[in-house]
Amino acid sequence: MQAQERPLDKKIIREELKTKRNRLLERFFKDPSNTRFAVEIRHIDDQIACLTEHLTTLKRSGVD
Repeated sequence: MQAQERPLDKKIIREELKTKRNRLLERFFKDPSNTRFAVEIRHIDDQIACLTEHLTTLKRSGVD
């Protein structure tokens, strides 16, 4: 059984993903024909959205 991740852990993961996304976005702006960057950015955006939704749910339930 895995230990449950705390909200702080998820916040840290989300911030790391945002940093990675921003680096990819800079590379994409320099080379917009490289669609691999766009696909990776989209995947990271989806992960960030899931984490944000989870954190919002936790906040509403009173878990900090």
